[in-house]
Amino acid sequence: MLLDVYQHDIDKLKPFTDNGIVIDTGVMLDLVQGIIDTRFRRKKPSPTSDYALAISLLEFYNLIGQWNKFFITPHILTEVCRNMQSLFGTTPEYKRIILEILPILEPMGERQADKDNFMKLIDRKNPVLQAGDISVYVATEDIISSGQKIALLSKDGKLCGTYSQHPNVMVLDPKSMLSLVN
Repeated sequence: MLLDVYQHDIDKLKPFTDNGIVIDTGVMLDLVQGIIDTRFRRKKPSPTSDYALAISLLEFYNLIGQWNKFFITPHILTEVCRNMQSLFGTTPEYKRIILEILPILEPMGERQADKDNFMKLIDRKNPVLQAGDISVYVATEDIISSGQKIALLSKDGKLCGTYSQHPNVMVLDPKSMLSLVN
C-alpha cells in the first residue's frame, strides 16, 4: 500500500511500523548527504531536495530521532559505508562525519537476507547484482510471508511499485511529501 499523506494518519501507519521500518540505501544516503550538507557545509536544503522530503516525511509521522524503529540489512549498511568512504573519505572532516552518522546507524535493527532467497531473486535473463535492493526484497518478503505488516521507506521506483498495492506493506516514499511542499 502506498502511503498517501492525505489519507493515512499516524494511527493507520502504526500497524505497519510496529514491526519496524525497512530503510533503503537511497533514502539512507539522502539523509547522510543532507546531514553533511547542513551540519558541515552549512548549506540550507531546498524544500524539494531529497533530504528535505525525507525529513518532512519523518517529521510528519513523528519518526525523527526514532532510529530504533528502523532496520537495515547488512547489504544496505555496506552500501552506505562504501558510499560514505567514497564521497567523504578524503575530506578533512571525515572522522567527524562518521561520528555524526553513527548515532543514527547504531540503534537501527538488522534483518538478514537469507542467501537462498537472495539467490532466487536474481533475474537470470537479465542478471544485475544489486545486493542492497535484493536484500530489501528478501527482508520484506520474510516479514510478510509470516503474516506481519511492515513499512518500507524507499524512493526506488521498482521497489515501491512492487509493494505499492500489497496490503501488508506500507510504502513510505519521500516524494509523496512534494504535494505538501508545493
